[in-house]
Amino acid sequence: MKQCPYCGAEVPEGDLYCGECGRKVEAAPPLSTAPPAAKKKFPVLPVAIGVGIVLCLCAAIAGVFVIPGLISQPTPTVVVSLPTHTPVPTRVTPTTIPTKAATSTPTPAVLLYEDDFEDPSSGWATSSDADGEIAYRDGQYVFTIFTDIYDFWAWGDENFGDFILSVEADQVSGSDLSSYGVLFRFQDEANFYLFEISKIGQYAVHRKADGDWEALVPWTDSPAINTEAKDILRVVCQGSYMNFYINNVHVANVTDSTFLDGRIGFYVTPADGENNLEVAFDNLQVWEQ
Repeated sequence: MKQCPYCGAEVPEGDLYCGECGRKVEAAPPLSTAPPAAKKKFPVLPVAIGVGIVLCLCAAIAGVFVIPGLISQPTPTVVVSLPTHTPVPTRVTPTTIPTKAATSTPTPAVLLYEDDFEDPSSGWATSSDADGEIAYRDGQYVFTIFTDIYDFWAWGDENFGDFILSVEADQVSGSDLSSYGVLFRFQDEANFYLFEISKIGQYAVHRKADGDWEALVPWTDSPAINTEAKDILRVVCQGSYMNFYINNVHVANVTDSTFLDGRIGFYVTPADGENNLEVAFDNLQVWEQ
């Protein structure tokens, strides 16, 4: 049964007209049920590509942060500590030097002592034996050495604290490798300072304390040394500051307070194999500093 769309009466199947109102009843079009919406397919390929990209990015990040940590990490530097060796005597680094201790030659003040060695009775020791001789000769104080076994030295009796010392020194004969110079602030044979030069054009400053030698200034080349003539050595001491001059040229300065006063003297060291070394000292002067 179907219903009339105009009066609502029931109309048997197959009748074209309504029995109540007489109007034509056309076959109603079949109800069209909309087909169910197709399920939206998940975009497998784009997602797979996206997942792949994400994975690649993750892999790249892992490669940056993980791989270097596992593979490319630098090997730690191995520090090797060498055995400590016996210290070699080193030059003493000076602190600030007073104005008087500048490179210009200091101006002497009060003359405390002088000797031109014209008078053999002026008080310096003399000696002579098979190894050598220390003597007044021709107005100089001369060391003549016939062996390389011993160093020859002599010192005075007067004590000086702060002073300026000047003396002429001349190697008359012998090996250029021999050395000679002045003792100062001398306490005894085991304690003193020594400023010395050689004819190869070098100088040094040494300290002997309790019998042990130490180079305060190691052997150093200097064009100030006259390799063919006499040299004027000058030592300036003021407290722990010491300055050294050769022919009025400032060559070195050190600071050391081991000895602050003492006597002065001369020191000559023959080179190995030396058998005829002669060194003469003259015009010794000491001024108050």
